[in-house]
Amino acid sequence: DFVGKPVVISFWALDCPYCVSEMPAFQQAYEKYGADVVFMMVCHLGFNNSTVAREQEYIDSKGYTFPVYYDVTGEAVNKYHIRGIPNTYFVESDGALYEYYIPSATNYATLEECILGAMGK
Repeated sequence: DFVGKPVVISFWALDCPYCVSEMPAFQQAYEKYGADVVFMMVCHLGFNNSTVAREQEYIDSKGYTFPVYYDVTGEAVNKYHIRGIPNTYFVESDGALYEYYIPSATNYATLEECILGAMGK
């Protein structure tokens, strides 16, 4: 659906301390590259006590503006074979996988390096 733009897909949940620790880096990357890169922050509901309301309240309280998608049925988690979180995929504009990190917290330098790589820069 997003051919023509690189895509960053991150699977996360609020009860995952590594996920929470990397959110500021994703916000920073989104502010810098959001016009040129599609960000999909996919919340893995079903991880511990996750609910849409609880996760969205956290996102709102921190002022994060990146797009958040809620995997209510587990379809995305199953399709991407997610076995641990955080889990981040970097997809090139032609749809080819550039890089992925499973499961480990990502910092801003790594995010930027992978985003630029997915952009072909």
